[in-house]
Formats: sequence, C-alpha cells, structure tokens
Amino acid sequence: MVYFLYNLVTHIFTLVLLPIYLLKAIFRKKYRRAIRDRLGFLSAEFYEAVVGKKVVWIHAASIGEVNIAKRLINELREENLDLKFVLSTSTHSGRQMAKNKLDEEVEVILLPMDLFWIIGPVLAKVKPELSIIVEPDLWPNFVYFAKKYGEKVMMVNTWIGKKSIGQYLWLPGLLPAMLKRLDKCTVQTETDLEKIEKYCSNEFDEDKYKITGNIKFDQLEIDLQESDYDQLLEKYHLKSETPLFIAGSTHPGEEEIILKSYQELKEEFDDLILLIAPRHIERAADIVNLCQDYGFVTVKKTELVNKSSREAEVIILDTIGELTKVYVLGSIVFIGGTLIDQGGHNLLEPAAQGNPVLFGPHNYNCQESAELLEQEGVGFKVKSQTELVAKAKSLLADKDHLTRVGENAKRLIIANQGAIKENINLISEFLIKGGE
Repeated sequence: MVYFLYNLVTHIFTLVLLPIYLLKAIFRKKYRRAIRDRLGFLSAEFYEAVVGKKVVWIHAASIGEVNIAKRLINELREENLDLKFVLSTSTHSGRQMAKNKLDEEVEVILLPMDLFWIIGPVLAKVKPELSIIVEPDLWPNFVYFAKKYGEKVMMVNTWIGKKSIGQYLWLPGLLPAMLKRLDKCTVQTETDLEKIEKYCSNEFDEDKYKITGNIKFDQLEIDLQESDYDQLLEKYHLKSETPLFIAGSTHPGEEEIILKSYQELKEEFDDLILLIAPRHIERAADIVNLCQDYGFVTVKKTELVNKSSREAEVIILDTIGELTKVYVLGSIVFIGGTLIDQGGHNLLEPAAQGNPVLFGPHNYNCQESAELLEQEGVGFKVKSQTELVAKAKSLLADKDHLTRVGENAKRLIIANQGAIKENINLISEFLIKGGE
C-alpha cells in the first residue's frame, strides 16, 4: 500500500513539474543533455557495456558522495572480482564530477526518474549483482526494482539527520519499507543506528546493520607533496606567509556576513586574503558583484592568469573539484550552509588540511562531525557575525596556537580512519558469497 501511495503522489507531481523541466531543457544546455537519462532512454552503448556483466551499480547523490563512490570503486578493483561499475548521480554537478574523476570504464549516468515505468525497465535490463546507495539518498522505486531484478542492495556510510530522512517522513511507513528491502546497511555512529531503530520500530532487523564509522575520514588527504603545495600557491598567486580566510560551500545570505566580517578583520590583519567558494558555482558572477559593492578588488579563480590579479583581495572559486585541495592554503576556514538554515557541509575536509574550522549553529547535516571537532578543540561554533569575527581574530593573532590547532585537527582525522576497509570487506563478502 505504501508503494502504491508513493507512486500515486509522484505521478501527480510529475504531471505538474515535467512541463517545467522540459521548458528548462529547451533553454538550458545541461537539462538537454540530462533529459535522456532522466527519462530512462539510456544509449545502446550503455547497455552493450553492462548487460551480461557482473554489475555493481553505485548511486551517489552529489559531489561528496561521488568522492566516496570513487574510493569504493578503486578499492573494489583491487579485489580482482571482474566487476563492471555503473555510477548514477542525482545532481548535474555530481555527474560532472564523476565524469572528471572516473575513467571511461565506469558508466556514469544521471539517475532516471523514480517512476516505476522508467526506472523499472532500466534495472530489469542491467540486473545488477549488487546495488550500493552511498549515504541515504533513497529512491523507493530504485530500491524496489534493484532488489526485484538484481541480487543484493545495500546502503553505506549512512547517517540519519533532518535533511537525510526528512523527505521520507511525509508518507508514514515509506522509510521502513525501503530499509526492509536492504540486505545490509552500514552506519556511521551508534546514534544513527538508534535513530534507525526508532523509525523502523517493529520492522527493525539488527543483524543487517553494522557501525563502521564515517568513510569520509578515509578519503581525506592529510598532507600534500611540497611540489603540489608550491603549485597551488603559484596558481592562486599567493605566498606561503599570506594569511588566507576561506569560506567554503557558502549559500545566499552568508556571503554578506562573510564580507562584513572580512571588513572588520582587515582592520587588524591588512594582508589577509579572502577566498569564497560558493556551494553553487553558477552564483560566482553575482558574488563578484557583491564583493565589488563592498569595495574589494575581486577576481574569479578562472581569471587568475595575469600579474595584476596579485592585487586581488577576494578570490571567488568558480570551478568544481578544487576546494578540497585549496584548504591546505588556508589559515582559518568557515563552512557555509550553517549560518543559514541549510544544515552545513563537510567539516572534515578543512580539518584534514590542518585548519581550524568555524561553522554556524545550523549544522544538522554534519552534527556528529561538528561535535567531534568541538570536543577536540579544532572546531568552533559561531552563532553570529560578531562571534565569527571574535573567533577569527583570536586565532589569527596567535600563530603558535593556530599551528597547534592545525596539527591536532590532522591527528583527529587520522585517528578516525578505517571505515573504508570495513565497508569493502562487507561488499566483497556479498559479491563473493552472495551475502549469505
């Protein structure tokens, strides 16, 4: 009954939203490229590459999950299991990241729409040996048909928060129905497991769940080679002694707070450079205009090609996939989506590069990481512009303390690694023994 109601509602929404999507496809190139995937019209070359093979279908919602998927694929290849990989994403940016980071042997697609007459036939043809969902981007019909036409379905690196499961609570029984169809589920913490038990109630099967920790710790690169570090400095026209304030994954409404904070910080640290990396790079031009309204000499990263760019006070990162490495240049880092109600983003990436990490009160998407960083004295919650400026000043003013915080942050990341190995062992078990 729950699947019937879900399909009824999704078809109603599709009738309303599909014309809008088709209009976007007419005027925006990325939607035109995507529409075939979304409607399940995958190419003959795709099916030729996967049909009859031992397929592992990995679904990764967006950029962060794609990075985890890449690590899983690389690790599984070392197991010599003769696998063919399909990677689906929910977002265009995730698909682009996957295309950039993965070789042509991995079939990268946008996940077809979660309508039974679209996703069902696709999975019936592919018949994946194992379907892996990275973190809880669950789509009811995808889960249903992956289990019906494939072999095993599992979800890895699961965390339970307001954003991760809120979208499933509108229909009572939908979340337990999907979790029931999973053969295995690895979760990050004991707290996540307790929340799953609460939502599943009598449907909870403890044997299918395993606490493995957070894979994101394992995919973090702790120290860059000196040559790579020097290349980054040159690429961004910076000097190693130049203090750099990085605001990563920012959203509308946060850049204003960051720029006002930067104005105050410049009064005390006149050589401080600000780098803003918006969550959505298509906003880069608007942010440049905003920075110029505040009187700052501003340049986009893609324009850092001439000597005059060295005079820039603010750099806007307008490329995908660079932020993780750029953190190594930072003195302090603020993570966006936390001063406004977006739930926050990856706090671990800047910590791995030896940065004190500042974040706002809206961190429900990364609450476990926020609490861990705070407990270890390498993460700092700031509830307002005033608190952000005060904490940034105290850190920048004491270089010895700044260095100690950075080293402690690296040690914390290293101490929490190991989840990838446990997940790979479980996945390999399914593939070799059929999950028995």
